[in-house]
Amino acid sequence: MFANYVYNDANRSEKGKLGNVNIGDGYKFIGRGIFQLTGRTNYTNFNTFYQENYDITIDLLENPELVASDKKIAVISALWFFKNNVLDELSQTLDSNTTCLSVSKLVNGGTNGLTHRTALLTSTQINIDCL
Repeated sequence: MFANYVYNDANRSEKGKLGNVNIGDGYKFIGRGIFQLTGRTNYTNFNTFYQENYDITIDLLENPELVASDKKIAVISALWFFKNNVLDELSQTLDSNTTCLSVSKLVNGGTNGLTHRTALLTSTQINIDCL
């Protein structure tokens, strides 16, 4: 009941709407997967992408738990989300000077956990020579 209340569009600001307009959408489309795909709108858009490019027989609106339980779908959903919400958004300015803060705001909508993510980025840059 809590998720249905918190994630219901009727209880959210205009900027925070998730497309959850039906009773039960809040819980049904709760955050799942590597990037916590959340809300009917994200599930609908990812479902369309997945069916067009991978498997038309999979219906993530009827089986949203697959975003968490199927590793392939979880990875593809994270890559899809990152491409659509980060890479496309930063396409004109993305370079080696792009900050962890700017990416975090696009992925998480804020700065919670920023210190930890920044430390992980620094460690990755030191240990992996592709960034």
